[in-house]
Amino acid sequence: MKGKIISNTIKKFIVAMLSTALVLGAFPANQSVKKASADEVVNSEEFEADKEGKVEIEKDSIIIPAPGHDYGEPTYEWALDGSVCTACAVCKRDSDHKLIECVKATGVLKTEPTEESMGVTTYTANFENELFETQTIDIEDIPKLE
Repeated sequence: MKGKIISNTIKKFIVAMLSTALVLGAFPANQSVKKASADEVVNSEEFEADKEGKVEIEKDSIIIPAPGHDYGEPTYEWALDGSVCTACAVCKRDSDHKLIECVKATGVLKTEPTEESMGVTTYTANFENELFETQTIDIEDIPKLE
């Protein structure tokens, strides 16, 4: 006899776990999952019960996939002087899971200073993580000419 024998109590526990996983969104959004009642699952072909209420199933035939991370839109925060930019993305399933990357920005002169106005530097932050996009900021940080 291949597989394992599972009682109705165990089957119902498995169904409850699968149902909880569905409610909590544990399956990836792109994965097709059919919602079914406990009776539908227990009485399905995969769980066809015999007269004693036991079912033979193959090892590893019930697999609950790990949900993985589903990160929201990244946010970016610049240092006041434009020298550093920090990117942060928070997992939608667990806000304790965060991707954070802090990079030193490079500055390029955008506008020369004049006697009337300060000069402007364009700072650019390039991130290694492909989830984060290159960011730029213009800062008036070159003193006026005297």
